Amino acid sequence: MATITSMARQTATMYSIASKGLSYGQSSKNSSITSLWGRDTSSSDSSYNAGSALSSIYNSNAELSSLLKEYDKTKEQFNKQFSSNMTELGEAASKLKTTIFAVNGATDEDTEKNIADVVDNVSKFVKKFNNAVSFLNGVSDTSTKISNLANSFSDSKYFSNTLNKIGITVNSEGTLKVNEDQLKTALKENPTSVESILGKSGLAGRADDKVRKAKAQQDNLFPTAAQMMGTSNANVTYSVRATTAQFGYSMVGNLLNMYF
Repeated sequence: MATITSMARQTATMYSIASKGLSYGQSSKNSSITSLWGRDTSSSDSSYNAGSALSSIYNSNAELSSLLKEYDKTKEQFNKQFSSNMTELGEAASKLKTTIFAVNGATDEDTEKNIADVVDNVSKFVKKFNNAVSFLNGVSDTSTKISNLANSFSDSKYFSNTLNKIGITVNSEGTLKVNEDQLKTALKENPTSVESILGKSGLAGRADDKVRKAKAQQDNLFPTAAQMMGTSNANVTYSVRATTAQFGYSMVGNLLNMYF
């Protein structure tokens, strides 16, 4: 998952530099910034030429196109893994929601089989849940929306005391661990309580709801390159040079939009 984040960062470097380098009065001594914009953007020279600032970009269309293609691949990879994790978790949650927790059978053998079935469903759910949480945690710094989503999937910690009673431990990163022996004991002693904690009104129900909400906002989770660059700068001191720079900034945004 770190691969997605690192690729996104690398591909967005140009846009990040552009966004930060156009603020009047903000030092941009770094050679890479100077190279990109054609001169030191901290200068108050009112003769700043937007065309010169953009020249390295317009003269490097092939490189820019390559960067944008890599960014698209990164976004595609994110969406693919996101869809896979959400689909698998949704299926596991749906199965756990409909699991029959009334494990007491006509014979001890029936009871043991029923308990084994419930434990199996819980274990499979926990595995898919942990996969989804780990994935979201791994890419949480890609955007605020993904970070918020990761936090929502890691809220099992608020139910840790209840889950602990039936053998499920909540780890610090929000993933779960099942103590099967303790879960089996809880099922034998109070299956109704276990169902209320794990079933449609409990953990599985909450997870299913989170999956549906996550899928609904999937198209807006991973930012485009243009969005990562931004559309405006706050606290910019507008002078002749700053205004010209902002004009150039707008042109870069338009250039990026041509590729999307």
